[in-house]
Amino acid sequence: MRTFIAIFLMLGSWVVWAAPVQITHNGLRLNANWERASGSQVKPRLYLLLHGTLAHNKMEIIHELQQRLSQAGQDSLAINLSLGVDNRTSEMYPCATPHRHQHQDAVAEIGAWLAWAKQQGVRQVTLVGHSRGGNQAAWAAATLP
Repeated sequence: MRTFIAIFLMLGSWVVWAAPVQITHNGLRLNANWERASGSQVKPRLYLLLHGTLAHNKMEIIHELQQRLSQAGQDSLAINLSLGVDNRTSEMYPCATPHRHQHQDAVAEIGAWLAWAKQQGVRQVTLVGHSRGGNQAAWAAATLP
């Protein structure tokens, strides 16, 4: 049984390729997690995942969705909205910290990630958002080319 599990885990690592990605937008470093179910080859379709209010790209629902997409053979990019913070990591935004970000800031950041995806060879993006991220994804889909 141990041999089978070891082989399975080793084969599983060949199937999914994940990497942190960072871009710069309006003077802020933005972070994301890119999961490619196809290994090193970029697929023409990508699911761009957006977290909810004050959350992050590694919150349980986004992380699990990204894993399920990989298992289904789909590539995904779980972005971490900056919320006005340079190089914001995968942590909840502290409630006590003054909020200087605006709801619509997410649309511009989504646009920056869409441009990045296009540079990677992606031709079709499906925006998926959780909670407020759903509203921001819909707003981006309605206003961005």
